[in-house]
Amino acid sequence: MIEHYNIVTIPPHISAADLGVSARTLADWRNGRRQPGPGARILLALLADGRVMPDTAAWRGWCFIGQVLETVSGDTVTAAELDNVRLLRNLLDCAHRDNRRLLDKLRKAEDYTRQLEGAASAANAPRWRA
Repeated sequence: MIEHYNIVTIPPHISAADLGVSARTLADWRNGRRQPGPGARILLALLADGRVMPDTAAWRGWCFIGQVLETVSGDTVTAAELDNVRLLRNLLDCAHRDNRRLLDKLRKAEDYTRQLEGAASAANAPRWRA
């Protein structure tokens, strides 16, 4: 008789490669035919919560040490510093929008000045009478 385990909830974005198991093993876990071991359960919980660094070239070498993110070059970044980066990005976006608005106003003023200069030179141009 086959014993059915409780079906383990494994988010769809987690692949067999993320866990270091075969696709069949992952399917068995998802379908409830087999249960993951204790170590796999911990890894699944971490992956589901997003607490494991992605295994991609862009993130290779980065790691968490306690509450600090360490970069490949050995620099460390805290959560507060990441919040500051977000804040600075928002401020820069606002400044960029303001600069675009000011440049648009400046261009309109330059166009208006050219129109006035053209009208003034036309008014001061000598008129030839035949």
